[in-house]
Amino acid sequence: MRKSISVTFFSMVATLLVLGTAVLGCSEWLLFSRYFAQERYDTLDSVADVTQRAADYIVQQAALPKGAELDALNTKLEIIGESAEAYLFFTDEEGRILIASNPEMVGTDIVGPELMKKVAGDQPYHTLSTLDGVLTEKSYVSVRHMQDARGNNSGYLFLCSSGARLTDFKEEFWSNFFFSACVMLLCASVLTSFLMRKLTDPLQKITDAAQRFGGGDFSVRVEGVEGEGEVVDLAHTFNQMAENIQSNDNSRGQFMGNIAHELRTPMTTIKGFVDGILDGTIPPDMQNHYLQLVSEETGRLARLIQNMLDLSKLESGEYQVNARMFNIWETLTGVALSAEQRINDGMIDIDGSWAPRWRSRSGIPVRASAPRRCPMCSSASTKRTGPAACTPGEPVLA
Repeated sequence: MRKSISVTFFSMVATLLVLGTAVLGCSEWLLFSRYFAQERYDTLDSVADVTQRAADYIVQQAALPKGAELDALNTKLEIIGESAEAYLFFTDEEGRILIASNPEMVGTDIVGPELMKKVAGDQPYHTLSTLDGVLTEKSYVSVRHMQDARGNNSGYLFLCSSGARLTDFKEEFWSNFFFSACVMLLCASVLTSFLMRKLTDPLQKITDAAQRFGGGDFSVRVEGVEGEGEVVDLAHTFNQMAENIQSNDNSRGQFMGNIAHELRTPMTTIKGFVDGILDGTIPPDMQNHYLQLVSEETGRLARLIQNMLDLSKLESGEYQVNARMFNIWETLTGVALSAEQRINDGMIDIDGSWAPRWRSRSGIPVRASAPRRCPMCSSASTKRTGPAACTPGEPVLA
Protein backbone atom coordinates (compact mmCIF):
# COMPACT_ATOMS: atom_id res chain seq x y z
CA MET A 1 0.00 0.00 0.00
CA ARG A 2 1.39 3.38 -1.01
CA LYS A 3 1.92 5.81 1.87
CA SER A 4 2.10 9.53 1.41
CA ILE A 5 4.92 11.54 2.92
CA SER A 6 2.53 13.09 5.47
CA VAL A 7 1.38 9.67 6.73
CA THR A 8 4.95 8.41 6.92
CA PHE A 9 6.17 11.52 8.72
CA PHE A 10 3.24 11.47 11.16
CA SER A 11 3.78 7.77 11.89
CA MET A 12 7.45 8.38 12.59
CA VAL A 13 6.75 11.38 14.83
CA ALA A 14 3.97 9.55 16.70
CA THR A 15 6.24 6.53 17.27
CA LEU A 16 9.04 8.73 18.59
CA LEU A 17 6.61 10.59 20.86
CA VAL A 18 5.16 7.37 22.26
CA LEU A 19 8.60 5.88 22.86
CA GLY A 20 9.89 9.12 24.36
CA THR A 21 6.84 9.42 26.59
CA ALA A 22 7.19 5.80 27.76
CA VAL A 23 10.88 6.27 28.56
CA LEU A 24 10.12 9.53 30.36
CA GLY A 25 7.34 7.93 32.40
CA CYS A 26 9.46 4.93 33.40
CA SER A 27 12.41 7.11 34.38
CA GLU A 28 10.19 9.44 36.44
CA TRP A 29 8.49 6.50 38.15
CA LEU A 30 11.87 4.97 39.01
CA LEU A 31 13.05 8.30 40.38
CA PHE A 32 9.91 8.89 42.43
CA SER A 33 9.80 5.34 43.80
CA ARG A 34 13.43 5.56 44.89
CA TYR A 35 12.83 8.94 46.48
CA PHE A 36 9.69 7.69 48.21
CA ALA A 37 11.49 4.60 49.53
CA GLN A 38 14.47 6.61 50.77
CA GLU A 39 12.13 9.04 52.55
CA ARG A 40 10.36 6.13 54.26
CA TYR A 41 13.63 4.50 55.31
CA ASP A 42 14.93 7.79 56.72
CA THR A 43 11.70 8.19 58.71
CA LEU A 44 11.91 4.64 60.05
CA ASP A 45 15.55 5.13 61.03
CA SER A 46 14.63 8.28 62.95
CA VAL A 47 11.82 6.40 64.73
CA ALA A 48 14.31 3.68 65.69
CA ASP A 49 16.21 6.18 67.82
CA VAL A 50 13.01 7.11 69.67
CA THR A 51 12.10 3.47 70.35
CA GLN A 52 15.53 2.70 71.73
CA ARG A 53 14.32 3.19 75.34
CA ALA A 54 11.52 0.72 74.89
CA ALA A 55 13.94 -1.70 73.30
CA ASP A 56 16.38 -1.32 76.21
CA TYR A 57 13.56 -1.94 78.69
CA ILE A 58 12.51 -5.13 76.99
CA VAL A 59 16.09 -6.34 76.78
CA GLN A 60 16.74 -5.68 80.48
CA GLN A 61 13.66 -7.62 81.54
CA ALA A 62 14.00 -11.33 81.88
CA ALA A 63 10.42 -11.68 80.70
CA LEU A 64 7.76 -9.48 79.19
CA PRO A 65 5.82 -7.30 81.60
CA LYS A 66 2.25 -8.19 82.40
CA GLY A 67 -0.94 -6.43 83.27
CA ALA A 68 -1.04 -2.66 83.38
CA GLU A 69 2.67 -2.42 82.68
CA LEU A 70 2.27 -4.36 79.43
CA ASP A 71 -0.69 -2.23 78.40
CA ALA A 72 1.33 0.93 79.04
CA LEU A 73 4.21 -0.42 76.95
CA ASN A 74 1.85 -1.30 74.08
CA THR A 75 0.27 2.13 74.26
CA LYS A 76 3.68 3.74 74.13
CA LEU A 77 4.69 1.66 71.10
CA GLU A 78 1.42 2.50 69.34
CA ILE A 79 1.95 6.20 69.89
CA ILE A 80 5.49 5.98 68.55
CA GLY A 81 4.29 4.06 65.47
CA GLU A 82 1.36 6.35 64.75
CA SER A 83 3.59 9.42 64.96
CA ALA A 84 5.63 8.08 62.05
CA GLU A 85 2.75 6.29 60.28
CA ALA A 86 4.46 3.01 61.04
CA TYR A 87 4.23 -0.04 63.30
CA LEU A 88 6.96 -2.03 65.00
CA PHE A 89 7.69 -5.32 66.71
CA PHE A 90 10.55 -6.91 68.64
CA THR A 91 12.09 -10.35 68.19
CA ASP A 92 14.69 -12.35 70.05
CA GLU A 93 17.83 -13.84 68.52
CA GLU A 94 15.88 -16.82 67.16
CA GLY A 95 13.28 -14.60 65.47
CA ARG A 96 10.39 -15.14 67.91
CA ILE A 97 8.18 -12.06 68.04
CA LEU A 98 8.09 -10.73 71.61
CA ILE A 99 5.76 -7.74 71.27
CA ALA A 100 4.14 -5.76 68.41
CA SER A 101 2.60 -2.30 68.37
CA ASN A 102 -0.06 -3.45 65.89
CA PRO A 103 -0.55 -7.22 66.12
CA GLU A 104 -3.09 -7.19 63.28
CA MET A 105 -0.32 -6.35 60.81
CA VAL A 106 1.78 -9.33 61.90
CA GLY A 107 0.63 -12.64 60.49
CA THR A 108 2.94 -15.06 62.34
CA ASP A 109 4.74 -15.38 65.66
CA ILE A 110 8.19 -16.05 64.28
CA VAL A 111 10.47 -14.70 61.56
CA GLY A 112 12.02 -17.31 59.25
CA PRO A 113 15.70 -18.27 59.68
CA GLU A 114 16.60 -17.26 56.10
CA LEU A 115 15.39 -13.72 56.77
CA MET A 116 17.16 -13.64 60.15
CA LYS A 117 20.45 -14.42 58.35
CA LYS A 118 19.86 -11.42 56.08
CA VAL A 119 19.20 -8.97 58.92
CA ALA A 120 22.10 -10.26 61.05
CA GLY A 121 24.51 -7.45 60.31
CA ASP A 122 25.99 -4.35 61.88
CA GLN A 123 24.21 -1.94 59.52
CA PRO A 124 20.44 -1.34 59.39
CA TYR A 125 18.68 -3.66 56.96
CA HIS A 126 16.17 -2.07 54.53
CA THR A 127 13.69 -3.87 52.31
CA LEU A 128 10.26 -3.53 50.71
CA SER A 129 8.47 -6.84 51.16
CA THR A 130 6.17 -8.92 53.40
CA LEU A 131 9.19 -10.53 55.15
CA ASP A 132 8.35 -13.92 53.63
CA GLY A 133 4.76 -13.77 54.89
CA VAL A 134 5.43 -12.32 58.33
CA LEU A 135 3.55 -9.11 57.47
CA THR A 136 0.02 -9.07 56.11
CA GLU A 137 0.89 -6.47 53.43
CA LYS A 138 3.90 -5.29 51.53
CA SER A 139 5.72 -2.71 53.65
CA TYR A 140 8.92 -0.74 53.96
CA VAL A 141 11.00 -2.41 56.69
CA SER A 142 14.00 -1.19 58.66
CA VAL A 143 15.70 -3.69 61.02
CA ARG A 144 18.13 -2.90 63.85
CA HIS A 145 19.98 -4.90 66.48
CA MET A 146 19.10 -4.62 70.17
CA GLN A 147 21.92 -4.91 72.70
CA ASP A 148 21.94 -5.45 76.44
CA ALA A 149 23.99 -3.49 78.99
CA ARG A 150 27.04 -5.60 78.28
CA GLY A 151 26.86 -4.93 74.51
CA ASN A 152 25.68 -8.37 73.49
CA ASN A 153 23.02 -8.86 70.82
CA SER A 154 19.75 -9.65 72.47
CA GLY A 155 17.20 -9.26 69.66
CA TYR A 156 15.97 -7.22 66.70
CA LEU A 157 13.76 -4.20 66.24
CA PHE A 158 11.56 -4.27 63.14
CA LEU A 159 10.04 -0.94 62.07
CA CYS A 160 7.49 -1.20 59.24
CA SER A 161 5.63 1.34 57.12
CA SER A 162 2.76 0.22 54.92
CA GLY A 163 3.41 0.23 51.16
CA ALA A 164 -0.22 1.09 50.42
CA ARG A 165 0.73 4.73 50.07
CA LEU A 166 3.16 3.79 47.33
CA THR A 167 0.43 1.82 45.56
CA ASP A 168 -1.94 4.79 45.77
CA PHE A 169 0.78 7.11 44.55
CA LYS A 170 1.55 4.71 41.70
CA GLU A 171 -2.06 4.65 40.52
CA GLU A 172 -2.38 8.43 40.76
CA PHE A 173 0.96 9.00 39.05
CA TRP A 174 0.25 6.74 36.07
CA SER A 175 -3.30 8.05 35.63
CA ASN A 176 -2.06 11.65 35.55
CA PHE A 177 0.86 10.67 33.36
CA PHE A 178 -1.32 8.89 30.80
CA PHE A 179 -3.73 11.82 30.73
CA SER A 180 -0.85 14.27 30.18
CA ALA A 181 0.65 11.99 27.53
CA CYS A 182 -2.65 11.80 25.64
CA VAL A 183 -2.99 15.59 25.71
CA MET A 184 0.61 15.96 24.51
CA LEU A 185 0.11 13.44 21.70
CA LEU A 186 -3.09 15.18 20.64
CA CYS A 187 -1.39 18.58 20.52
CA ALA A 188 1.58 17.07 18.70
CA SER A 189 -0.77 15.46 16.16
CA VAL A 190 -2.51 18.76 15.44
CA LEU A 191 0.79 20.62 15.16
CA THR A 192 2.29 17.90 12.97
CA SER A 193 -0.73 17.93 10.67
CA PHE A 194 -0.46 21.71 10.30
CA LEU A 195 3.27 21.57 9.58
CA MET A 196 2.86 18.69 7.14
CA ARG A 197 0.17 20.60 5.27
CA LYS A 198 2.59 23.50 4.84
CA LEU A 199 5.19 21.03 3.58
CA THR A 200 3.03 18.88 1.33
CA ASP A 201 1.01 21.66 -0.34
CA PRO A 202 4.05 23.01 -2.25
CA LEU A 203 5.07 19.44 -3.09
CA GLN A 204 1.57 18.76 -4.43
CA LYS A 205 1.79 21.89 -6.57
CA ILE A 206 5.13 20.73 -7.94
CA THR A 207 3.68 17.26 -8.61
CA ASP A 208 0.67 18.70 -10.48
CA ALA A 209 2.93 20.99 -12.51
CA ALA A 210 5.27 18.08 -13.33
CA GLN A 211 2.34 15.95 -14.51
CA ARG A 212 1.07 18.74 -16.77
CA PHE A 213 4.61 19.36 -17.97
CA GLY A 214 5.01 15.67 -18.77
CA GLY A 215 1.77 15.87 -20.76
CA GLY A 216 3.32 18.42 -23.11
CA ASP A 217 2.25 21.72 -21.51
CA PHE A 218 5.63 23.45 -21.38
CA SER A 219 4.10 26.75 -20.27
CA VAL A 220 3.11 25.47 -16.81
CA ARG A 221 4.95 26.92 -13.82
CA VAL A 222 4.86 26.33 -10.06
CA GLU A 223 3.20 29.35 -8.45
CA GLY A 224 2.36 30.28 -4.88
CA VAL A 225 5.49 28.77 -3.29
CA GLU A 226 7.19 31.53 -1.33
CA GLY A 227 9.71 31.71 1.50
CA GLU A 228 12.92 29.82 2.06
CA GLY A 229 13.92 26.19 2.32
CA GLU A 230 14.53 23.10 0.22
CA VAL A 231 10.95 22.92 -1.09
CA VAL A 232 11.09 26.52 -2.31
CA ASP A 233 14.45 25.81 -3.95
CA LEU A 234 12.89 22.77 -5.63
CA ALA A 235 10.03 24.89 -7.00
CA HIS A 236 12.43 27.53 -8.34
CA THR A 237 14.61 24.82 -9.89
CA PHE A 238 11.55 23.29 -11.56
CA ASN A 239 10.54 26.66 -12.98
CA GLN A 240 14.07 27.24 -14.27
CA MET A 241 14.07 23.80 -15.87
CA ALA A 242 10.70 24.52 -17.48
CA GLU A 243 12.02 27.82 -18.85
CA ASN A 244 15.05 26.12 -20.38
CA ILE A 245 13.05 23.26 -21.88
CA GLN A 246 10.44 25.63 -23.31
CA SER A 247 13.22 27.78 -24.78
CA ASN A 248 14.84 24.71 -26.31
CA ASP A 249 11.50 23.60 -27.71
CA ASN A 250 10.91 27.02 -29.26
CA SER A 251 14.42 26.96 -30.72
CA ARG A 252 13.78 23.50 -32.11
CA GLY A 253 10.58 24.72 -33.73
CA GLN A 254 12.35 27.66 -35.32
CA PHE A 255 15.12 25.33 -36.44
CA MET A 256 12.64 22.99 -38.10
CA GLY A 257 11.07 25.99 -39.86
CA ASN A 258 14.46 27.11 -41.13
CA ILE A 259 15.22 23.56 -42.28
CA ALA A 260 11.95 23.46 -44.20
CA HIS A 261 12.84 26.76 -45.85
CA GLU A 262 16.35 25.56 -46.70
CA LEU A 263 14.95 22.38 -48.20
CA ARG A 264 12.38 24.29 -50.22
CA THR A 265 14.97 26.69 -51.73
CA PRO A 266 17.03 24.10 -53.69
CA MET A 267 13.87 22.22 -54.63
CA THR A 268 12.42 25.42 -56.08
CA THR A 269 15.64 26.10 -57.99
CA ILE A 270 15.77 22.57 -59.39
CA LYS A 271 12.12 22.73 -60.39
CA GLY A 272 12.63 26.11 -62.11
CA PHE A 273 15.62 24.89 -64.13
CA VAL A 274 13.94 21.63 -65.12
CA ASP A 275 10.72 23.42 -66.10
CA GLY A 276 12.78 25.90 -68.17
CA ILE A 277 14.44 23.04 -70.05
CA LEU A 278 11.15 21.21 -70.60
CA ASP A 279 9.14 24.20 -71.86
CA GLY A 280 12.00 25.52 -74.04
CA THR A 281 12.66 28.68 -72.07
CA ILE A 282 16.30 27.68 -71.75
CA PRO A 283 17.89 27.26 -75.23
CA PRO A 284 19.53 23.90 -76.02
CA ASP A 285 23.02 25.41 -76.04
CA MET A 286 22.55 26.52 -72.37
CA GLN A 287 20.89 23.34 -71.11
CA ASN A 288 24.14 21.68 -70.11
CA HIS A 289 25.01 24.72 -68.06
CA TYR A 290 21.70 24.65 -66.21
CA LEU A 291 21.81 20.90 -65.83
CA GLN A 292 25.13 21.46 -64.13
CA LEU A 293 23.39 23.90 -61.78
CA VAL A 294 20.64 21.33 -61.14
CA SER A 295 23.35 18.82 -60.26
CA GLU A 296 24.94 21.33 -57.88
CA GLU A 297 21.58 22.05 -56.23
CA THR A 298 20.97 18.32 -55.87
CA GLY A 299 24.37 17.98 -54.25
CA ARG A 300 23.56 20.93 -52.01
CA LEU A 301 20.30 19.27 -51.01
CA ALA A 302 22.16 16.05 -50.22
CA ARG A 303 24.72 17.98 -48.16
CA LEU A 304 21.95 19.78 -46.30
CA ILE A 305 20.33 16.48 -45.38
CA GLN A 306 23.71 15.09 -44.35
CA ASN A 307 24.31 18.18 -42.23
CA MET A 308 20.98 17.60 -40.51
CA LEU A 309 22.03 14.04 -39.73
CA ASP A 310 25.41 15.26 -38.50
CA LEU A 311 23.72 17.87 -36.32
CA SER A 312 21.50 15.19 -34.80
CA LYS A 313 24.53 13.05 -34.05
CA LEU A 314 26.33 16.09 -32.67
CA GLU A 315 23.47 16.77 -30.25
CA SER A 316 23.44 13.12 -29.16
CA GLY A 317 27.18 13.24 -28.46
CA GLU A 318 28.28 10.87 -31.22
CA TYR A 319 30.39 13.57 -32.90
CA GLN A 320 32.88 15.96 -31.39
CA VAL A 321 33.35 19.49 -32.71
CA ASN A 322 36.63 20.04 -34.59
CA ALA A 323 36.61 23.76 -35.43
CA ARG A 324 38.89 24.97 -38.26
CA MET A 325 39.23 27.93 -40.65
CA PHE A 326 37.66 27.74 -44.11
CA ASN A 327 37.20 29.96 -47.19
CA ILE A 328 33.77 31.53 -46.91
CA TRP A 329 34.19 33.23 -50.29
CA GLU A 330 33.55 29.98 -52.11
CA THR A 331 30.38 29.47 -50.11
CA LEU A 332 29.10 32.96 -50.91
CA THR A 333 29.77 32.64 -54.63
CA GLY A 334 28.15 29.20 -54.62
CA VAL A 335 25.01 30.65 -53.07
CA ALA A 336 24.94 33.50 -55.59
CA LEU A 337 25.34 31.08 -58.52
CA SER A 338 22.58 28.82 -57.21
CA ALA A 339 20.17 31.79 -57.14
CA GLU A 340 21.20 33.03 -60.61
CA GLN A 341 17.81 32.67 -62.26
CA ARG A 342 15.93 34.51 -59.52
CA ILE A 343 18.57 37.23 -59.52
CA ASN A 344 18.21 37.71 -63.28
CA ASP A 345 14.41 37.54 -63.17
CA GLY A 346 14.33 40.13 -60.42
CA MET A 347 16.87 42.43 -62.13
CA ILE A 348 18.89 42.41 -58.92
CA ASP A 349 22.38 43.89 -58.63
CA ILE A 350 24.48 42.47 -55.81
CA ASP A 351 27.07 44.75 -54.32
CA GLY A 352 29.29 43.93 -51.36
CA SER A 353 32.58 44.61 -49.67
CA TRP A 354 35.16 42.10 -48.51
CA ALA A 355 36.87 43.09 -45.29
CA PRO A 356 39.15 40.13 -44.49
CA ARG A 357 42.66 40.11 -45.88
CA TRP A 358 44.11 37.06 -47.55
CA ARG A 359 47.66 35.90 -47.65
CA SER A 360 49.19 34.94 -51.00
CA ARG A 361 51.47 31.97 -51.54
CA SER A 362 54.42 34.37 -51.33
CA GLY A 363 53.28 35.52 -47.90
CA ILE A 364 52.22 39.06 -49.00
CA PRO A 365 48.74 40.05 -47.71
CA VAL A 366 46.23 41.10 -50.37
CA ARG A 367 42.78 42.69 -50.22
CA ALA A 368 39.85 42.36 -52.61
CA SER A 369 39.01 45.31 -54.81
CA ALA A 370 35.57 46.80 -55.44
CA PRO A 371 33.05 44.29 -56.79
CA ARG A 372 32.19 44.15 -60.50
CA ARG A 373 29.52 42.32 -62.49
CA CYS A 374 30.24 38.86 -63.78
CA PRO A 375 29.91 38.84 -67.61
CA MET A 376 28.37 35.33 -67.69
CA CYS A 377 25.85 35.19 -64.84
CA SER A 378 25.32 38.85 -64.01
CA SER A 379 26.24 38.10 -60.37
CA ALA A 380 28.64 40.06 -58.26
CA SER A 381 32.26 39.02 -58.11
CA THR A 382 35.53 40.54 -56.99
CA LYS A 383 38.85 41.00 -58.62
CA ARG A 384 41.85 40.13 -56.47
CA THR A 385 44.96 42.25 -56.86
CA GLY A 386 48.48 41.45 -55.85
CA PRO A 387 51.64 39.89 -57.08
CA ALA A 388 50.32 36.35 -56.85
CA ALA A 389 47.05 34.42 -56.62
CA CYS A 390 45.52 33.99 -53.16
CA THR A 391 45.58 30.73 -51.32
CA PRO A 392 42.01 29.89 -50.32
CA GLY A 393 41.40 28.54 -46.87
CA GLU A 394 44.13 30.68 -45.25
CA PRO A 395 42.40 33.84 -44.00
CA VAL A 396 44.22 36.38 -41.87
CA LEU A 397 41.95 38.36 -39.58
CA ALA A 398 42.55 42.07 -39.59
